[in-house]
Amino acid sequence: MSAERKKRVLLITYYWPPAGGSGVQRPIKFTKYLREFGWEPIIFTVSNGEYPLRDQTLIGDIPEHIQVVTAPTREPYALFRALTGNKQPVNANFFHNRQKKGLVSRLLFWVRSNLFIPDARIGWLIPATRRLNTFLQQKKIDAIISTGPPHTVHLIASKVSKKFSIPWLADFRDPWTGIDYFDKLALTAAARRLHQRLEYRILTQADSVITVSPFLQKMLEGISHRKVHVITNGFDEENFLHKRPAPDARFTIVHMGMLGGARDHRIFWQALAAFAQQDKAFHETLEIRLYGKVDATILESIPPILTGNTYLEQYVPHIAVPKILQRAQLLYLPIHDCAIDAGFLPGKLFEYLAARRPILSIGPVHGDTANVIRSLKAGKTVGYTDQDALLHYFRERFLAFQQHEPFEASSSIAQFSRRNLTAALAELLNTHVPTPSAHGNNKS
Repeated sequence: MSAERKKRVLLITYYWPPAGGSGVQRPIKFTKYLREFGWEPIIFTVSNGEYPLRDQTLIGDIPEHIQVVTAPTREPYALFRALTGNKQPVNANFFHNRQKKGLVSRLLFWVRSNLFIPDARIGWLIPATRRLNTFLQQKKIDAIISTGPPHTVHLIASKVSKKFSIPWLADFRDPWTGIDYFDKLALTAAARRLHQRLEYRILTQADSVITVSPFLQKMLEGISHRKVHVITNGFDEENFLHKRPAPDARFTIVHMGMLGGARDHRIFWQALAAFAQQDKAFHETLEIRLYGKVDATILESIPPILTGNTYLEQYVPHIAVPKILQRAQLLYLPIHDCAIDAGFLPGKLFEYLAARRPILSIGPVHGDTANVIRSLKAGKTVGYTDQDALLHYFRERFLAFQQHEPFEASSSIAQFSRRNLTAALAELLNTHVPTPSAHGNNKS
């Protein structure tokens, strides 16, 4: 398709380089490959966003000549940090973690819960809508995608898509009222009802709704009573084209990314400590490498016998991740123990799969992550309390390590490549915009 024939899609995302972390991966990878399928992406993002993580190397993933349109936001977090004495970037758990740390923090937690709806990025709604109203009067756009959280992006998309009669796809990387911390907010009954009304409005007004896992698909369909499409996260095959490095000479267990307190599975450390006490060779060759921010409760739970085996690195550029994963002897994937744990398909799972190294997940044994690992024979999922099964798997993998047995990685992972997932997105866009001049409004 010639450049003149490409249809234009406006992608509304809060997270965009130099933002780092998991939230930016999905929009940037869609952007990277959309041109291959007849769509020219135009990015709309925040000009002064507050990001918990930054990664300048991700700028290299942005295709040439991509138009990026921005609008400023009014962020409340600078004031909140000043009032609470916190100097670190703020994330979604900031107020929940501080709600019991004094009167000021409890008051701010209540304010955040009830006055910032749907989220603390609501200050972007008015300036973003104004900027887009001007932009869309000047530029022909064939479709809009909003990817959240923050769910403020969906409110922005809702306003401008309706005003300009442009088909709109709402992409839910996480649920809204179904998110694990929603019931921990200090919500009044009125605030809870407002969340629910806004969520229902977005789910029913969008021309299509997308989410990242079968479990979340069923959750959102249960709220909206309409079809929801699944386009999972994935891996970028171009990141794994280089010569594969040899696995580490030591028995390295790697976790990549933020490791929060909700994923503090003590049986992981207890089983490792038990095995280290039983087998001197295992203890001497074991290395546990945690890349990314690790919650203090996890560090405090590490048994003394393992402190000399555990290594921390706060953050590594995403470009360095593939080789680290490919060298590991075991890739650790703990799932958040909560009511929606069965629906978690973490972005790191797909990069773990692309690394073709054995995966150990602790989580629901019949959840979406476990189903992927099992179907691809990519490793093992152990229940939250099944320490015996965990210890058995450590022994199994260490024996294979000692005997230099190659890991038979699945070759059926192409369905999770970012290129193929973007093809699915383009196909969905095409159902609403079959030609450059068509503007469909049929719900699907």
